[in-house]
Amino acid sequence: MFSIKRSSTLAGAVACVTACLVPPLVATPAQASGQGCTNETWYGVVAIGSAKYEAIGPAAGKYNSAPTTGNLSYSITTTTSKSSTLSVGAGVTLSFAIAQAEAKTSYDVTTSYSSGVTVTDTLPVPGHYYGYDQPKIERRTFEIDQYRRGSACTVTKVNMGYLYGITTVPFRSSCVATGPCTPKP
Repeated sequence: MFSIKRSSTLAGAVACVTACLVPPLVATPAQASGQGCTNETWYGVVAIGSAKYEAIGPAAGKYNSAPTTGNLSYSITTTTSKSSTLSVGAGVTLSFAIAQAEAKTSYDVTTSYSSGVTVTDTLPVPGHYYGYDQPKIERRTFEIDQYRRGSACTVTKVNMGYLYGITTVPFRSSCVATGPCTPKP
C-alpha cells in the first residue's frame, strides 16, 4: 500500500548538510584578483593552570568549648598588600591585560589589594573543636596572545606575556579540627 523510500530522504539530507555547512573551496573575489586579505590584529586570552592562594593576613584560631556547634566570629586585619602583575618583558600594559582577561574569560581581575583592611568571617565549629580562619587572595595565570593576519591571509600568533591576576579577594581560608590546624587552601 504505502511505501517510504528512506534512502532518498537520507541522501537529500546529506546533500543539504554538505552544501549548507562546508565552505566552498573557491577563492574570495579579493583573493582571486590577487589582493589578498585585509591586515588585522586581535587578542586572545586563556586562563592556564589552577588557582593559587596567597595569605594576606595571619591565621586566627578559636576553640569552641561548648558541647554543641557554634558560630565563631573572626575579625582579622590584613598585613600584606598584593597586586596583579605581568611577566617580565610583556608586550602589553597591566590595564590592557586585565581588560582583555575580563572581556575574554569569566573572571573579574582586581588590580591590587591593600594591607590594613579588616575582614570578618563567621565559621561554624562543632563543640570541643578548633576553628581557624585566614584571609587570602586567589591568583590565576592568563596567557595573553596577539594574532595578526597579513595580506597573504596567514595568521601569526605572538605571545605578549602572562598576567598573574588576583581573581578573588579576600578569599577566606579555614579549617576545623580537634587540634590546631592550617587553613586550606
